[in-house]
Amino acid sequence: MMNLYKNNKMKNFNKLFAIAVLSVITFSCVEDDDFNLPDTAAIDIEAPANLIDISSVIGQIGQAQTGLVTFDPNNDQFIEGFVISSDEAGNYFEELIIQDAIENPTAGIKILIDNSPLFTTYAIGQRVYIKLDGLTAGLSNGVPVIGINGNGTIEKIAPALQGSVVLRDSEVFNIVPTPISGPSEFRTEKLLTLIQLPEAQFTDADLASNRTFASEPTDQFDGVR
Repeated sequence: MMNLYKNNKMKNFNKLFAIAVLSVITFSCVEDDDFNLPDTAAIDIEAPANLIDISSVIGQIGQAQTGLVTFDPNNDQFIEGFVISSDEAGNYFEELIIQDAIENPTAGIKILIDNSPLFTTYAIGQRVYIKLDGLTAGLSNGVPVIGINGNGTIEKIAPALQGSVVLRDSEVFNIVPTPISGPSEFRTEKLLTLIQLPEAQFTDADLASNRTFASEPTDQFDGVR
């Protein structure tokens, strides 16, 4: 009986010791994590000196023989834009759409970012500056995009580079949609800009199937209606 008592006592001691060690490790980890949290707050940014227009980037794409424009990694070139997309509802995926003005924009472009969600970081109407150094611009599915050159294709910007490439200003503006009367006014310069249609017409088949106006849950990436 004495040996059994000693064994049980030793087991209880071992359990308490293990719990104490685990508690020390857990609290140590929490303290370390506090020092490693990234600073994601938007800040007031002075407009970079070497700004080029989004329309200029699109023009360079049109003039490039390969259809791709890779920017010098040492030029400190930026474009300024205002966010008009949100992936909160899932209709955008790992892409940020910006246009060059809050009202009557002349051009828009898509920034590919290998991260989601993005709406928690970039609000609609937020001003951002995209540092072009080392990035590549081109057309993807007929629309202008910016990302990383991956052997002739444009790939997404890695999360590790996101903070240094996309600079967030603290200012968030009200975006005014450009009113257009209908498809006859659809033009290239309206691509990737926010527009407003006064009315729309759907087929009886779409209505009977209770389809949404833009996409379905079964659509992969961008939906088409």
